[in-house]
Amino acid sequence: MGRVYLVVGTLVGIIVTGLFVFYGPASINPMTLMSSGTVSKGDRMQPDPLLLFASLETPELASNSPMKETSGCASLPEWYPVKVAQPQIDTMFVRNAPLRVSRAFALVLDGASNCIKPGYPARMSAQATLSPLHGEVGWMMPTAILPLTEQNKLIVRPMIDAAEGEESNFVIVIGVTLGQRGVWQFGVPLAPRMEGARVIDRAEFEAAIESGWSVLDVRSDSEFKSLNVQNSINLPYVLAPRALIREPISLWESQGDAHQLARLQLPVDKEVVVVGQGTADLRAYRTAALLADRGYQKVFYFWEGMDYFLRNRQTPPVTSELIQVVNLEEAFRVMNDPANPPLVIDVRAPAQFEQGSIIKARNFPMQEKGPVPFRRSGLSARALKAYGEKWDLPTDVPRTRPLLIYGFDADWAAYKAAVMAKDAGFSTVYWMRAGYLDWSSYFPSSVTRPLRAGQQRGETQRGNPAGQTR
Repeated sequence: MGRVYLVVGTLVGIIVTGLFVFYGPASINPMTLMSSGTVSKGDRMQPDPLLLFASLETPELASNSPMKETSGCASLPEWYPVKVAQPQIDTMFVRNAPLRVSRAFALVLDGASNCIKPGYPARMSAQATLSPLHGEVGWMMPTAILPLTEQNKLIVRPMIDAAEGEESNFVIVIGVTLGQRGVWQFGVPLAPRMEGARVIDRAEFEAAIESGWSVLDVRSDSEFKSLNVQNSINLPYVLAPRALIREPISLWESQGDAHQLARLQLPVDKEVVVVGQGTADLRAYRTAALLADRGYQKVFYFWEGMDYFLRNRQTPPVTSELIQVVNLEEAFRVMNDPANPPLVIDVRAPAQFEQGSIIKARNFPMQEKGPVPFRRSGLSARALKAYGEKWDLPTDVPRTRPLLIYGFDADWAAYKAAVMAKDAGFSTVYWMRAGYLDWSSYFPSSVTRPLRAGQQRGETQRGNPAGQTR
């Protein structure tokens, strides 16, 4: 009995210490938190679903934890959802209702199949009955990890019985639930786990594209034609009218799902990445699960889908580590620098250029291969060239002369040209994010009119000498 009291006292002590550190005077209330992990969307910032509670990270919690991380961290990315057994989830969350109050908890989890680190918020997922899919059910802040010993087995036996996995890999996780997104999501999993298939993130998906892996797009023909990944395969998947994530895989076709997976001519030992429209696209979840069920050994699923690329196409970066992003006023100052005037480059098509451009600009059109750009943080000249993008850089300009590059508006073509110019050795490259559309509105006297018959480029237009700006 004395040993039992000792184990209980140890557990309580670790819980209290962890909660004190997390909820100490310097900590943030998770109920009012907005994450520091964001992605740019135009001029606005939106929470990144992979880093929702990033600003709550408290690495010092590991100093009070017997284990600094689980063994699964060696093979799984930190963002991957932690798999929690259904009976344990039911003790932490009220089904079908948001968790509005943070609370302490203790769970027994499989450390080999989960990456958990004290002080680093983690998403939790639970398997949907007999389905191979897992739905996200909330977030937690692990404050300590304890190995499962013969002594503490006496205390946590009910949790051991409810856990899933190999008991030899079990660990005890102590922590605090985070309430901002603690919602039972059985209908639309935000970031699922899957049995037999690996869910991948943005960087991994783009690496797969660059590596030449087969990309299987399961959207409709019309969706595919509007936006697609170069060289991807389109095999539309049609859902039954009342398809839900919780249904077992054996019922999908009998209940009305229709697909064309029999047409997939790919060896079962080759990589295949499944993509749908967005995070709520059950077609892609089910396709990945069916492929794994049919013997494909390397099935990957990009859960953000083509919506991610659609957002990228619409919203070029507001900052860049590769080149200098300037607004209209900054571009005007750079352009009128008497000590070091830049070469102004217009990357639009020749027909657009002839309809009007910034005076003194030269036209070097950007030849984009396809509509899908690479991600903002990982864009590089090497990736663009591998994807098939082409741009003929000026050869008669010293690499020490600044370049000011613009397109029609805040589009990707000019940004990609600027990145390629920087890679080619130009020391100073500016990208005017606003583009010709806004420039012509703010500085109308510094742009050309369409050429008249017989008129040569550079002649006086709009009543100003060529090259004069106000």
